Amino acid sequence: MAEFGYSGKILYIDLETGEHRTEEKDEKFWRIYIGGGLLATQLLLEHTPARIDAFDPNNLLIFASSVVGGHPYPSLQRFTISCKSPLTGGIAETRCEGPFAKFLKSSGYEAIVIYGAAIFPSTIVIENGDIRIERADDLWGKTTTKVEDTLTAQYGQNIGTAIIGPAGENKV
Repeated sequence: MAEFGYSGKILYIDLETGEHRTEEKDEKFWRIYIGGGLLATQLLLEHTPARIDAFDPNNLLIFASSVVGGHPYPSLQRFTISCKSPLTGGIAETRCEGPFAKFLKSSGYEAIVIYGAAIFPSTIVIENGDIRIERADDLWGKTTTKVEDTLTAQYGQNIGTAIIGPAGENKV
């Protein structure tokens, strides 16, 4: 699949147990659900129980790339984040642009699907094919800028981050 611009893989991470699994999809799937919002919507419809509460730990938080996402050219450093909306009860989707898109694409996964409730403040680290959940008690309550600075000091300059900050910590 890589020759067509896709890794063909989706990563699922359970924050409660710390377990993760990879799902591979065939070429037909990628031709239909090309990426971004379309891919995220399909994953939500496929894996989210009907009438689930938006704050239920089994609600999915999906980061999705696409065939052109993450390339270092104008308007291509994009990715989608999607979940069930607490405001409308429908599908919430935001399209983002920035350096994280490159790191999402280079992670080896077209989408990262996160679910479950972490027992403690956590950081998901994907590094050279290794996936781990690390304690992040020291980051809790800090602004996104301070968290970014701390993670850059810990992991180096060449990292991509998606940070919730105090607003996310308070389910805003």
